[in-house]
Amino acid sequence: LNVWTKHLEASAKRPVVVFIYGGAFQVGKNSFPTGAGDRFMEQEDMVYVSVNYRVGVMGFLELGDRYGGRFRGSGNCGMWDLLTALRWVDQNIESFGGDRNRIILMGISAGSKAIGALLTLPEVQKLCRRIIIESGAMQAFRTPETAMAVTRDYQKYLPSGCDLLDAPAETLVEAQAEFCACEGSTCFFGPVLESPFSAGWREQWNAGACFRGKAIIGSGYHELVGLTQKEGFLERAEQVAFDLFGKNGALAAEKQKELVREGTDPLEGWERVFSDFMYRFYSDHFAKTLEQEGNDIWVYSFDYPPARHGQGFFFLQGQVEMPGEELAEEKVAEARKISDFFRARVREFILNDEPDPNLWPRYQGGNKMVFDVNSHMQYRPSDTLEGFPERVFCR
Repeated sequence: LNVWTKHLEASAKRPVVVFIYGGAFQVGKNSFPTGAGDRFMEQEDMVYVSVNYRVGVMGFLELGDRYGGRFRGSGNCGMWDLLTALRWVDQNIESFGGDRNRIILMGISAGSKAIGALLTLPEVQKLCRRIIIESGAMQAFRTPETAMAVTRDYQKYLPSGCDLLDAPAETLVEAQAEFCACEGSTCFFGPVLESPFSAGWREQWNAGACFRGKAIIGSGYHELVGLTQKEGFLERAEQVAFDLFGKNGALAAEKQKELVREGTDPLEGWERVFSDFMYRFYSDHFAKTLEQEGNDIWVYSFDYPPARHGQGFFFLQGQVEMPGEELAEEKVAEARKISDFFRARVREFILNDEPDPNLWPRYQGGNKMVFDVNSHMQYRPSDTLEGFPERVFCR
């Protein structure tokens, strides 16, 4: 892990941001400049930690069905890494000027889904009382059956006669690249409903073993517009749906057809289905759940065009241009204004426990901050499509 701090006095008691990167649980690392602590902190008085965790086949390939014994639970190696990192922060961060009672988990995409999964653990609920998440919540759990089905599918991409336990890492990673080369591989990997997690976590949560704290929760308005705008997308849309959602792909396809029957353009219908059923539905549902349980929540929708996946988080990091794109000169100042406003409100949350209530009121049944040319509060009680399963991916 990386630690950024301005002072090392144990008595400083500064808030601690622990950042978990995204990457579909397939790729990522804590050395990307966009996740750097100095970029995020600037001159603010906090401690920033970014952690690495195993991803892809190294972190989330379930081997217990084939190898048994000590390989049971290997589908959660990446999650054990994160849990270990959080324990380390809890035990050691005071030596870096941090306050172990003011730990804030922050994540994007798979990082947010990882946080959602970790929050089902009583240990993490005690350790962390505040979260900042974009484009992800509690949808990423896979059943052991789904995880083992993914392992069987992945093995088809290994060289003939190759044994998983003896193969060089390069061979495993090359096979993963082929396995994940389809457009809808986002949900192949992720946490599994086995140790340290419980298959009955939802019942325990509803019985009172739930997160108690404060949260900023958001998503992009057109999360997967980049996917649906690819040339010839309509011809392969249903296959992408089945890759993204597994057996739930049939529900996604039927919802798209329903939207078309109501007059929605077919391409726009797919963009809405993919954006909502991959991310926005789950972010909104999590926000509503936490609010109903009495938590203080601040919710946002990042609407500034193209409002695609990850864009809001780049603005939060002070980077107004997504990778591979360049804003026109007249747009830079406009985007910078949005970024500065967003960053200031999140910093208030980190340093003072809440954003300025005059600029960003708490979530109450649907009032969201809309980050756009003129950022503003808007009442959006039904902002996404409804009716998708609790687990986004099922094999």
